[in-house]
Amino acid sequence: MPEFVISGRQPQDKLKEIEAKDFATSAKQDTGNASLATIAGKDFATQTTLALIAGKDFSTETTLGKLLAFNAVTKIMYVDEPDANTTYQGWATAGTATSAASWMIRKIAKSGNVTSILWADGNQNYDNIWDNRTTLSYS
Repeated sequence: MPEFVISGRQPQDKLKEIEAKDFATSAKQDTGNASLATIAGKDFATQTTLALIAGKDFSTETTLGKLLAFNAVTKIMYVDEPDANTTYQGWATAGTATSAASWMIRKIAKSGNVTSILWADGNQNYDNIWDNRTTLSYS
């Protein structure tokens, strides 16, 4: 049976070289895994912070729930931005005419770095006319 020679070496030498490289790669991977375990073992600050947020911050969830209920399918919303510093938002029951006194309207006014959110007639009642939004009294 003929002998095989790879690049001037016997197959057994090449096999030993491959095994040595595999062992070195395994050692590097073990070092990397140990580093990850150290990070996972010591970084409790982020996990604790997230647990505190999840356990105590119900205001955002409550607000989102109210918004979802408020903007149910039966409501429509109009938005008018007449300039860069003024936005009008109006809500009404679906199908309400813009000329009907059945709108809740708010005005968002920006002046420098101050943003004010004001309600038509100073309340959140559905008793305003969307078409009159620019002439209504806001507070």
